[in-house]
Amino acid sequence: TTLRRHGFLSTKLRQRPYVVTYAMAENSPAGGSRDLRAVGVSAAFLRDFATKVRTLGDTPTTKDVCDLIIVPETKERKCALVDLLGGKTDDTGRALLGRPTVFISHAWRYTFETPLSVMLDYAKDHPDAYFWFDLFVNNQNIAADLPQEWWTTTFRTQIESIGKVVLVLSPWNDPVPLKRAWCLYEILCSLQGSGVEFLVKLPPEQVGAFHQGLLESFE
Repeated sequence: TTLRRHGFLSTKLRQRPYVVTYAMAENSPAGGSRDLRAVGVSAAFLRDFATKVRTLGDTPTTKDVCDLIIVPETKERKCALVDLLGGKTDDTGRALLGRPTVFISHAWRYTFETPLSVMLDYAKDHPDAYFWFDLFVNNQNIAADLPQEWWTTTFRTQIESIGKVVLVLSPWNDPVPLKRAWCLYEILCSLQGSGVEFLVKLPPEQVGAFHQGLLESFE
């Protein structure tokens, strides 16, 4: 395991080839699809979506964004948000959706700004990244009705298919994901997955405090 600049911790296990099944549909079934899209969103989409989130106030959580933006926008078609983005591009002509290059593991109790800042910071060094982010990829209209077996098998499959996971770790000195059973499950899937690279990334504003803590805090 290595400590990287910009708040990265990285480990890569069992380096084997992996395959990603990439599929997108212009329309989802009227009753709502259970399929998790093997698709990610671009940094350009994230920046545009952030302008909507700001209308909710200063500190909406990911759950707030789901309830107040995602579900209302997808309720009529009972689909995932990514199902509404097929064929759309940014100002440069680059597709807003693409084959996912990184799976984002995060806690929904975070403010939305926390995983957003991590993804945008990651994109500075990986401008071609497409982020698999459950808020956008999962059909939030039927999520509460899906059985536990669906959650455990499909998320594990996505992690192994994509081959790279970024865990959003915040706050650095009392990380929420290490107290959440689902986040721990995603960590387990990452470490057990064949050829999966697992990264831990702090929000940019916490990197300095983390470095200072390494020098001064020994408890």
